[in-house]
Amino acid sequence: MFAFRLLLLLTLLPATAFSQKKTISMEDIAFNKLRPDLHRQIQWLPGSLQFSFVTSSGTELVLADGKTGQTLRTFPVAHFSEAFKALGLSESKTVPMVTWVTETQGWINKENRILVFSLPEGQIKIHSRLPEKAERIEVCRDLKAVYTQDNGLYYTVKDSSSVQIARGENPDINFGKDVHQREFGIEKGIFLSPGGTMTAFYRSDDAGVTKYPFVDLTARPAVSVPAIYPMAGMTNQTVTIGLHTFATGKTVYLQTGEPADQYLTNITWSPDEKWVYVAHVNRDQNHMRLIRYSSETGKPVNLVFEEKDSIYTEPQSGPVFIPGKKDEFLWKSPRDGWAHFYWYSADGKLTGQVTSGNWTVVDPLGFDEKGRLIFSAVKESPLEKHVYRTALKSGKPEKLTLGEGTHLPVLAPDGNSLITTFTSLTEPGLVSLIELTKLKATVLHTAANPVQDYDTGKMELVSFKGPDSTVLFARIVVPENLETGKKYPVILYVYGGPHLQQVTQSWQGGPYSLWAQYMASQGFIVLMVDNRGTPNRGKVFEQKTFRKLGTLEIEDQMAGLEFLFSRYPQADRSRVGVFGWSYGGFMTASLMTRMPDRFKAGVSGAPVIDWSYYETVYTERYMDTPQQNPSGYKVSNVLGYVKDLKGRLLMIHGTSDPTVMWQHSLLFVKEAATTNTPLDYFVYPGHLHGIAGKDRLHLWTKITRHLLDNL
Repeated sequence: MFAFRLLLLLTLLPATAFSQKKTISMEDIAFNKLRPDLHRQIQWLPGSLQFSFVTSSGTELVLADGKTGQTLRTFPVAHFSEAFKALGLSESKTVPMVTWVTETQGWINKENRILVFSLPEGQIKIHSRLPEKAERIEVCRDLKAVYTQDNGLYYTVKDSSSVQIARGENPDINFGKDVHQREFGIEKGIFLSPGGTMTAFYRSDDAGVTKYPFVDLTARPAVSVPAIYPMAGMTNQTVTIGLHTFATGKTVYLQTGEPADQYLTNITWSPDEKWVYVAHVNRDQNHMRLIRYSSETGKPVNLVFEEKDSIYTEPQSGPVFIPGKKDEFLWKSPRDGWAHFYWYSADGKLTGQVTSGNWTVVDPLGFDEKGRLIFSAVKESPLEKHVYRTALKSGKPEKLTLGEGTHLPVLAPDGNSLITTFTSLTEPGLVSLIELTKLKATVLHTAANPVQDYDTGKMELVSFKGPDSTVLFARIVVPENLETGKKYPVILYVYGGPHLQQVTQSWQGGPYSLWAQYMASQGFIVLMVDNRGTPNRGKVFEQKTFRKLGTLEIEDQMAGLEFLFSRYPQADRSRVGVFGWSYGGFMTASLMTRMPDRFKAGVSGAPVIDWSYYETVYTERYMDTPQQNPSGYKVSNVLGYVKDLKGRLLMIHGTSDPTVMWQHSLLFVKEAATTNTPLDYFVYPGHLHGIAGKDRLHLWTKITRHLLDNL
């Protein structure tokens, strides 16, 4: 009878109760194969209540109604491929990026051909042809394309003839290229005016900047390929800003004045194109001046306002103009300790602070028909991001999104509708259309859990008090069936630097998170800690590490480990590993050498080893120059601790890394040899700061094998 009951029970249980879960593979991790099936390239069409997106597979462009979310028209990838083929261009495996300029017209850049994509039929025609070597292409509303070629700046009109705006008289003079090592939110060097009648652009003089000898290892023999890379305390490039009017061919340069090594950033046109606003930041990065210039003469009109900080100031974005008020704008600043919006007029009058509180605004998204500001912020928790709106005068934020997690919003041009992609630890992706006038949400798409059938371990977000009683947040991944009395090796996955928050209430599906989940399936406990110096915790928290990078971060990471051991007695103190890349590589090398008795193995990828060898803007913001802060540079220099290394450290670097020079890890190797310190080392010839392409499989396999073998 017992056997019969047992058999009956087995037949009634769902089959999944006994099905073995799949294991995440190295291919899944290296090529990020287990991504949620989310909409991509979500855009609102200008002057329309329609939006577009590309399906997660990249094989279909969808046009949808902005009120109901219903599909209006679809264009499969075959539609684009057939059109490309007819125009003598190569076919496409995925839908190309379509950038909308009107409610019926968008443009596509295909093999340096500017193509017009027209609705409703999706007709595709060539508008203009750019030179083969054209780079940094920016396209105006009238489809005029502004681009760089070599060290010159040009634009192409419909008949494909090129017009030269400026060209350097020697290779050290460049136009239209990004400057200042892409800090201060700089992502480009060409800035089109709102109406497309003019363009602003950077002019840089690199003559005084040290040329770094990158090496092309594919040549026979290898050849030097020099590029500018000013290291901390060295000479920077000299930068100014030009303005070109297309109709007249006239170019003027802003009279930005001295000093020559100031940083010019956050270039912003006024809505009427009469003025250009530029944030001037001094070399010490503790004084910012916002200056308004005449777009006709290039002369400064007035100092709008200035900000000073005893530690550093770091403007990331320019003025956000208020609709209907061409000379009034919002400015984002952490001046009161938290990033908030301030209401200014062009003459420098401060109307008031719009948002306030011990929380951080992230991005201004736009304004609704009542003039209320729509913005995203980290307000409910440092781990969540939501969308809010507020009247400018009241400053009282109204929360527009729900759930405990992270929203990625795209606001309609009229400010009355919002498309948001919501994720959390348990939600891979929920795409919703929110009608803001009624706060009515329509679910457009729910992503399936891509790792539902995989062994991923259990993940949790926790908080604990750090060494100075500051609350810190961490993410822990443990094996699915953690056994009492059994000991498990631990891996500390670390970044720890500015501008990157690892611990958030969001879907953890990227390569690093997949890898953490894979390691949990292999019997490891994985810990991630956001230490002091990481973002979204207020200015005091972020500036704590000033002039002493690597010191407080180590204290916080070690406190995180102690918290882990108290929470999980199964965590094995004698088998602790650490892995990180870039700033995380610096942290890994620092932890392995400055806390040598605590770590048995580690992997340090593309690490900063000596901050005096890193670039000027970033390093001097957080460390001052080597001349100003010699003791800080000495303490943070990992070379001074190489001899203390005890654990099995694997160091990895791309030989053409333009961000953290290969020289950093080579100096570590040299010191290891000098002190007879064992070290495992591997390079990826020709790769940049990240190891891209098919070699990523080798990278992740090597990292994983090293930790599996040594913990």
